Amino acid sequence: MKPIIKHYSCSFLFVFAIGICTLNSSSGAKHEYEKIFLVPFNDGQYEKISLQDFLKMEEVNKSIDIMNPDYDLLAAAVFYATNEYRQNKNLPLFKYSRDLRDACDKHSRNMCDSGFFGHNNRKDTANYTPRQRIKNTGGRYFIVGENLSRTIIYKVTNAKDYYAMKGENISGSPEFKFFDKKVKEELPTETYIEFGRKTVKQWTDNKAYLANLLSLHFSHCASSVAFPKEPYKKKNLPLGLVTQNFGGYKLN
Repeated sequence: MKPIIKHYSCSFLFVFAIGICTLNSSSGAKHEYEKIFLVPFNDGQYEKISLQDFLKMEEVNKSIDIMNPDYDLLAAAVFYATNEYRQNKNLPLFKYSRDLRDACDKHSRNMCDSGFFGHNNRKDTANYTPRQRIKNTGGRYFIVGENLSRTIIYKVTNAKDYYAMKGENISGSPEFKFFDKKVKEELPTETYIEFGRKTVKQWTDNKAYLANLLSLHFSHCASSVAFPKEPYKKKNLPLGLVTQNFGGYKLN
């Protein structure tokens, strides 16, 4: 069977930990319990945290700070939003893969820093295709796939619904701020889970992306997001560049 690589194009301080606190009325036990919840989201928590528990977490429902985003939480939000969609379709949930996440990380950051958008990285021939990137990070799958997205970070979808105003920041450098045309107030950013769902919604509106999301051939999945390092320097709304990789028939 010939390996399948699906190539498509698209237009367009989390705090948590798992711990056990024994029943103890002392303030010391309470203090230790509170400290447990100061551990950032990490790879090991994908297997421990259910979809339902993730959606309830306080940090997941906070607005994104564009200048100081939690990239691990953003990646998790896209992953769990994808599984939320699959659950609603009565499909098996994807398993998380660090190998796929590393491949995603590299591609999202390269696209953001090098100013391109696409599945083929012409500036890095060793990581030119999704399959090459996944193989180079240790992923061994018989079939692989990739979804890409440029997702608006603010709560707006139509360019006609906002306007940009140019000003200067405290250092005197020019910056743009973005405002809602109707209420004349600065646009709020999406929450982490809203960003994840917004990205997945874009993919479901595209038949090719949708095929990846609904595939029964893929068992593993991971995502990554990169933001511009200077998001307010341009008049256009800043975008989050999202890469999602899939793997099926994992080889030992």
